Amino acid sequence: MHKYQEQNSELTLKQGLEEFYSINSKFKELSEKEGKEGLFYQHDITHIVFGLNETFDHEHLLDSWTLWGTKLKWKKIYGYFKHPAIKEINKNLLKELGIWGLIKKIIIFIPFKLLVVSRALRMKKKWNYHEISEELLVRKLSDLRKEYNINVYIPK
Repeated sequence: MHKYQEQNSELTLKQGLEEFYSINSKFKELSEKEGKEGLFYQHDITHIVFGLNETFDHEHLLDSWTLWGTKLKWKKIYGYFKHPAIKEINKNLLKELGIWGLIKKIIIFIPFKLLVVSRALRMKKKWNYHEISEELLVRKLSDLRKEYNINVYIPK
């Protein structure tokens, strides 16, 4: 487990993002191409806020956190799925797992997704997906998670 994934992490949001990028340089490259207004940056921030890594299992859970625990602009999110990098990731995933392997993973993860949705519904307020201020970046993850009532979930 990484420091940004700890419930009471003393890292700032920015430090958590730096840790995430030190582990996932490809994500950093995608984010830097588009800048802070780009969906990759905004998506990567949610990994930090909700304490999830970049594995398929965590990405799958992050979808539920995002749908139920954030304020989204659907038009922007729709564009995310049309992005060439996302299409490539999905194509490789389907090639790796096959359609039945993908369906099996999705079914197995239903209880975990429900747990994440219940945690998202208990948040005090929704995370604003598209507006990441400099003020938020310097706040400790532990403080942000208390303010929003985010209880990270790391599947075993």
